[in-house]
Amino acid sequence: MYFRSAYHIEIAVAVAAAVASAATAAGLAVAAPTVAAPTVAEPLVAGAVLVALSVARICRVARRAVRVARRYVPGIAVGTAVVGAAMAGPLPWLGRAAFVLVAAVVAGMRRAGGRARAVAVLATGPLAAAVAVPLPADSASAVVTVVFATVVLAAVGWAVGLSALARRFLPAAVPASPSPAPEPDRQGPRPARPAPAWSELVRQAAVVGLAVGLAFAFAALVLPAHLSWAPLTALVVGAGAVTWHDVAHLGVRRLGGATAGAVLATLALLVPHGRVYPALLAAVVLVGATWLRPAGYAWWAGGLTAALVLLAGDTGPAGGFDLGFAAARIAAIAAGGVLAIAAAWALLPRRRLDDPRDTT
Repeated sequence: MYFRSAYHIEIAVAVAAAVASAATAAGLAVAAPTVAAPTVAEPLVAGAVLVALSVARICRVARRAVRVARRYVPGIAVGTAVVGAAMAGPLPWLGRAAFVLVAAVVAGMRRAGGRARAVAVLATGPLAAAVAVPLPADSASAVVTVVFATVVLAAVGWAVGLSALARRFLPAAVPASPSPAPEPDRQGPRPARPAPAWSELVRQAAVVGLAVGLAFAFAALVLPAHLSWAPLTALVVGAGAVTWHDVAHLGVRRLGGATAGAVLATLALLVPHGRVYPALLAAVVLVGATWLRPAGYAWWAGGLTAALVLLAGDTGPAGGFDLGFAAARIAAIAAGGVLAIAAAWALLPRRRLDDPRDTT
């Protein structure tokens, strides 16, 4: 897979979408005086990159979901911007509560199937980006919210548009899909999968809502300097899982990858550097993680965590090396994974189901 031309084109499309999204976000930040401050502009640019990479991957692995859900992209962008700005407003706890509610609804929609699932799959990336690179405290305003929504809309548009252009004008970007071998024991058409019961949707939403809510509470009380890491992990680990085994398996992989990524990024920041070095290194790491993602989710988790650590710009509150500061990040990631696993253990079935596990 890693050496075929189609896969190289897919990765090039993802990188091009990320670059175009970052440039768009930077341009919007410069055009809006209230957003031009680095503390506000940098999260918008980093969030645009994460959204573009996430949606570009969905265009590769779930193209039908993109076709079904693309008409809802403006609503996804506005919802993400409102929640992200609310978490940076004068009542951040209200914004976090709104994020927990939206994350729970999205998780339930992913379990529902059909159009609801397609919309939820497309919305998970922007939602995760809103908590992965949050706006600074007390920076929320109407202008910031509008710019935030525009950035998300542009990032999704770049990813979907460039993916469509690649499939249209680069035949190598569309890998051949061999017809599946016929099943000799099956007679007649394949029976349709029954729609999940409402209780299953509510249970799936409750798992993510409980895990993300407890992760926010834990981070606010124990690790306030690392507020986003625990809820981000809880969201990613629990969003697409169907059984407790799924959550535990993904949680272990994310914890392993994230721990390795945080440690390596912390070591990389020990080198004397300016402001450009962490951003360039984070970009290289994200490209490598995107390329290696099919090899295992741990690669993506490690690369994403390393990039976020690098984009933070330092390894301690004063910009110098602080082992406790780096260890606290890893502890927050571990806490988010443990809370997601615990919520799934309490509410999800233990047995394996036929539904495929999807992690966006």
